[in-house]
Amino acid sequence: EGFESSGAETGLGVEVTKAKPVTRTITSANIDRLRVTFGVQSLVQTTPQSDRNPASVRLLIQLQRNGNWVTEKDVTINGKTTSQFLASVILDNLPPRPFNIRMVRETADSTTDQLQNKTLWSSYTEIIDVKQCYPNTAIVGCR
Repeated sequence: EGFESSGAETGLGVEVTKAKPVTRTITSANIDRLRVTFGVQSLVQTTPQSDRNPASVRLLIQLQRNGNWVTEKDVTINGKTTSQFLASVILDNLPPRPFNIRMVRETADSTTDQLQNKTLWSSYTEIIDVKQCYPNTAIVGCR
């Protein structure tokens, strides 16, 4: 029972473009996993007849291992939304600290108002797997 992990989230809110992958350095020594949260500002293709159709965008989440970028997750977001949509993935088996993580956009950036598919890296969460004990204390937690 209880919570099996503790996490510290770092907000980014940065746009990821085809020409500019976003890289961050992870230095925390005791983390077991990373949760990476990313998504789209909106995702829709508008035709000349004003029909709104689904669109897709592909992102790669990579870790630097021994100086080389290794793709850990290859994610395609498909669908239609006119508002922000976020998703998360968990990265296990992390390299020794410090290490770099980057998000790469594989899909070409939109050059027209008819295709809305801006991508963003919202945050990452450093997760420590630990059973916490709070003797003689009443604690309420939300999942």
